[in-house]
Amino acid sequence: RRPALRVVLMSATLDAGKFAKYFERDGGKGAPAMHIPGFTHPVTDVYLEECFRVTGQLIGRGSPFALPREAFLQRKKMLE
Repeated sequence: RRPALRVVLMSATLDAGKFAKYFERDGGKGAPAMHIPGFTHPVTDVYLEECFRVTGQLIGRGSPFALPREAFLQRKKMLE
């Protein structure tokens, strides 16, 4: 209904003033900003290989997601 409307959701690390100023270029009116208070939650990086190990999930040799044998062995050695 409003093709000119754009909504951008960003993380708290964004410089909101700088971002809004970007839209003032070329005669724009800037971008209004809203602050919604939230919480900081701890984040843990989990890599795909770890997910496979924990779940027991396997990728078959013919899968487009499978690594070539040499690449697999090299990564396996790195993880040991």
